[in-house]
Amino acid sequence: LVRHVFLTYGAGVSALFIAILNILTPLVCRGITAIEIHSDEGGKQASHSIKVLGLRCVNSAVIIHLVTPFTWSLTNGEHLIKAVAAIFVAEMFTAPIVQALFIPGIIKMHIIAPRCKHQEGMNQCFTGARWELGERYTNMMKVLFLCFFFSALFPGAFALSALLLLIHFEMDKFCLMRVWARAPMLGGDVAEQNRSYIVPGLLVL
Repeated sequence: LVRHVFLTYGAGVSALFIAILNILTPLVCRGITAIEIHSDEGGKQASHSIKVLGLRCVNSAVIIHLVTPFTWSLTNGEHLIKAVAAIFVAEMFTAPIVQALFIPGIIKMHIIAPRCKHQEGMNQCFTGARWELGERYTNMMKVLFLCFFFSALFPGAFALSALLLLIHFEMDKFCLMRVWARAPMLGGDVAEQNRSYIVPGLLVL
């Protein structure tokens, strides 16, 4: 499907399509994680994180590398470098905008809440959005993976990655204070997993 979009509509549309896939990926992984058995919330988040990270890395870097013909890697037109740059630009705008708009929350607060028949139901409409710590880690690791994967071919990926991580940091900070609900108590499973295994693996790559 990504190959069809890339060959038919070009790098810009395929990058937007990949960014949308990355937004939808956690929804699929939540369903899989929900049927698993975990002893605590930290272990659940770590399991969810590794699934989302794997799919997002494949969506963002591996697929676009596989579907691009080898002769298009450096040629003029819809070449690989243009596609990678387009993915970075798409990631700068799609996910942060969707995250900040919080459309389900707007619907709850402005449409459902005024029509609630009791105070408790109305209060539930103002609790904020559910968020997953594992998904926030995968956002960072996905950017680093995309950067390191294409760094030899596209050194500008380091600058774009720095800008993208800054945008995600500021948007997460805003949402943490203004949009998201309070998260349950978590252990250090997700942080330990990223520090001990994922980040060293990316550096080896």
